[in-house]
Amino acid sequence: MSFMAMLGHKEQERRLARALQQDALVASLLVTGPIGIGKTLFAKKLACALLSYDAQQPANAETLTPLCAPVVIQRMREETHPDLVISALAPKESPVEHIRSILKKIYTKPTMAPFKVVIFENADEFNRNAANALLKTLEEPPMRTFIILTSSHPERLLPTIRSRCLRVTLAPLSATNMGTVLKRLHIALEPSLVSLCDGSPGTALMLYERADVHRNFFEALNEDSLAKAQVFAEEEEAWPLFSWLAPRTLHRVVCAEDTEATPLRAHALTLWQDVLQKIMQAERLNLDRKAVMLWFLCSLREVLHRKAC
Repeated sequence: MSFMAMLGHKEQERRLARALQQDALVASLLVTGPIGIGKTLFAKKLACALLSYDAQQPANAETLTPLCAPVVIQRMREETHPDLVISALAPKESPVEHIRSILKKIYTKPTMAPFKVVIFENADEFNRNAANALLKTLEEPPMRTFIILTSSHPERLLPTIRSRCLRVTLAPLSATNMGTVLKRLHIALEPSLVSLCDGSPGTALMLYERADVHRNFFEALNEDSLAKAQVFAEEEEAWPLFSWLAPRTLHRVVCAEDTEATPLRAHALTLWQDVLQKIMQAERLNLDRKAVMLWFLCSLREVLHRKAC
């Protein structure tokens, strides 16, 4: 979906549009919100408004849309704008080397726009060395440069990074906007799955594109078979789905109306806390993700068996 077709987040747009028109926008921003909520799209739309900045822009714009010039929109869609740098860390790329390569690009004067804009996607995935390199730039940012960070887990960022950024928190999309986005993306999901997406189009897209992996997950739970669990854990795209679905599956077990036994609820709550911790550790410390998934599937089957007894 194009960043100009983004839905929702109107109040956040209004505040930023007003600050930009009043020449009061800070140079470093942190866009946060749930996974798949549209943080990168939002950051790109803000970048478009910044790269289009003109002192003669309308003074009463209620969103960023009227502040975005057609020529800048086109350049950004073609990924040819010389003053926009988007940082997306590749799976096996060294975070600190990646940061250094990006920083080399931003310490130059803008060539086409009044500002240079750099977007750091998923900034919470940077290791400490990379985060410290980024922090130095936030402490002494280049002139006429805006830095936009996106993060689904801002608590993982260094406190000093958070303190130097204006935080923009995006909320889940409404049911109406969610339905519109799914139609635009040609995504057809069961209503029960849409409700689990918590207003996140990215999550809906993940479920739609990984239907086979989703099915293998529940087969691994429903069939008391280690082989089925291993089939799921071996899936190339299993981890993103697992890290989203596992806590929600436990939530259903804990909150089910027929879950009355206190020991069962306590066991499920403990497992819930454990899996959240292990997911975070696996992502931050690069632990064996397959082992985490197999551990969870075996542990959850035990919870479900206790419920059945």
